[in-house]
Amino acid sequence: MLVGILQAQENTTVSAKTTIDREMAKEEFRLSAEWKKYQLSWTMKDVNDRLLVRFYPIGDVGTLWIDAVQVEVGSEATEYEDEGW
Repeated sequence: MLVGILQAQENTTVSAKTTIDREMAKEEFRLSAEWKKYQLSWTMKDVNDRLLVRFYPIGDVGTLWIDAVQVEVGSEATEYEDEGW
């Protein structure tokens, strides 16, 4: 599961695409100028699977901010933990 807080310059639809070893999934989020928590879920079939996550604005080009991202195991997102990276 990928959890992050996203915000856009104005109302913007963003497509989040995840690719796991050539299998792609897509979710769309309608963002606003308010920070809001979003999560993406997927199933890894093998410990050697590679994960790629991309965000694309749909339509007008705008500014997108992403913060407090964490990847974790489980079916429910937990609160963000700053590990001091």
